[in-house]
Amino acid sequence: MVYFVYILRTSKNTLYVGQTNNLEKRMIEHKEKSGKSAKYLRMFSDFTLVYSEKYYSRSEALMREAELKKLPKDEKEILIRSCSQCGICCKLFFINLTQKEWESGVYGTQVKASGVDDAFSTVQGYGGNILRQKKDGSCIYLKNNACSIHTRRPQSCRDFYCTSPSEKFRGMVSMIKERRDDDMLR
Repeated sequence: MVYFVYILRTSKNTLYVGQTNNLEKRMIEHKEKSGKSAKYLRMFSDFTLVYSEKYYSRSEALMREAELKKLPKDEKEILIRSCSQCGICCKLFFINLTQKEWESGVYGTQVKASGVDDAFSTVQGYGGNILRQKKDGSCIYLKNNACSIHTRRPQSCRDFYCTSPSEKFRGMVSMIKERRDDDMLR
């Protein structure tokens, strides 16, 4: 079973940390302010899901929830502003795997999908280390705005453009941030 640890931003800009095995259902419970919703969230007119992580055991999710609850707000904000698994990078740009990620065999790529398994240097030379994508250009691993194969996205996804200090990526970084901010406001 899959478990999610999530952070919500309330209408008063406070943060709430929780965990569940059904994120969509839990968001509905919170929105309806039902008896099953968190008492804390009932005090606010609205909230927005701003961060989530996926775990494959309840004990891991509970440990991570406790860990996040102990963080001061400024550290939670840093976490929220880091890769939010929004899929914008996957949708807008190609994601390349590092040699270590390629060799792990965990990731499907465009070239591995066609059965080729050459040395990394050969594969990298013709762009074969690009994460496999759907026809619409989105990452095959992105489902419900979360990476379906990792608790946290691969290093190449996390470091992709968003954190690059390079001048050539500045326009892309702005586009990603703008798109992410627009998505959060919805």
